[in-house]
Amino acid sequence: GIGNGLPLGAVVTTPEIASVMAQKIQFNTYGGNPVCSAGGHAVLK
Repeated sequence: GIGNGLPLGAVVTTPEIASVMAQKIQFNTYGGNPVCSAGGHAVLK
């Protein structure tokens, strides 16, 4: 998966849908994790 075994997820949408979602809900998984972010970055390279 995107995190290569690390807990990581993604949301893919259009700008129109994202602008509506930003007004209604908040996405936050403990403010981000640098280790998981680095793992996801390495997977996507």
